[in-house]
Amino acid sequence: MFQGHPSDINREMIDRFASQNKSKPQKKWDDLFYVVKNTNPVVKPINNGEIKIIKQPLGEKRMYIENGIFHYHGSLLELIKFLTAYSNHQIEFSNMTDYGVLLTCSESDLNSKPHILQSIEKQLSFNIQTGSKQVDATIIDVVNPNLLWDDKQINWNNGINPTYVVGSDRVEADNMTLKELANLLSDIKGTLHYYKGNDNSLRDWNFHYHYDNLMIEDLSSSFGIQLKKEKITLPLYIISP
Repeated sequence: MFQGHPSDINREMIDRFASQNKSKPQKKWDDLFYVVKNTNPVVKPINNGEIKIIKQPLGEKRMYIENGIFHYHGSLLELIKFLTAYSNHQIEFSNMTDYGVLLTCSESDLNSKPHILQSIEKQLSFNIQTGSKQVDATIIDVVNPNLLWDDKQINWNNGINPTYVVGSDRVEADNMTLKELANLLSDIKGTLHYYKGNDNSLRDWNFHYHYDNLMIEDLSSSFGIQLKKEKITLPLYIISP
């Protein structure tokens, strides 16, 4: 699984992904891609500070910045996750279902994601309420911060969101915070992983995830992270018409 804009893909990423899966590409580099006509709705250029969002059919998530404009294509759920840094477990739809959206705004607007959230709430006519619930979670606890990697170990990402590859048994990620890592593990493991600390530094990652015992060992020895089960009060966003 690759997450990011297609322009972020490079030969090194594909070679690493292939080696993780113990396979070799059967085609030449130039044969791996082809050009298709863009069928997405056309959004007129926006002025600085203007936020535009429209509904569209659900499709694969894409985020990128072009000429100072941020573009998002994908589901409303994934957009709210990006703007709030919440996981799937923390966003609930009440009396409505998820749908596709196309968002454009100036790059500078990304410095105030709550403002973007308020704008799309108004434009799409839905309500966001906060809530909480008691749940069992796997807590990510950093017991040896000196072992954490910085953001200089992997250099894939030239975009505005973390880039990661999920292989058959390993995760490799570039520029991902501990909170974002917890959200990613929640998605790929299917159980809630949660980081309660305040370290917001961008970091690089490479570890086993498929088998729990190997993941626990790898995170402990390579990153100084301990995983522990705990009942927590999980904050929620509840989306309703």
